[in-house]
Amino acid sequence: MADWVEPVVRYILTEGLPATLWVSAIAVVGSGVIGIVLGTIAAVIFVLAYSVAWIDVGYQERQCSRFGEVSGREVQFRQFSHWSYDCYVRAGDGKWILRDQLRDVAS
Repeated sequence: MADWVEPVVRYILTEGLPATLWVSAIAVVGSGVIGIVLGTIAAVIFVLAYSVAWIDVGYQERQCSRFGEVSGREVQFRQFSHWSYDCYVRAGDGKWILRDQLRDVAS
């Protein structure tokens, strides 16, 4: 064996390996802390957005129903997803149209 191998192996075991283990431990702990913090923030944002969406859906559904009561027209609230919904009104010809397009049909 070459005479340079023993000092290099000793240096790797005494200096390199402990430093590598220390860096890897810091990386694991740091990534865990960052993951927990960012994951918690993302969960809170998702819950708030989901709650606001349901509040808005409820409000829009009540507005659609109220429009039907006030106008005397038959209305239908259709919810396609948590974020997508529309209020439909039965037109004079029996077709369902969007409430927002009702003025276009009447004119």
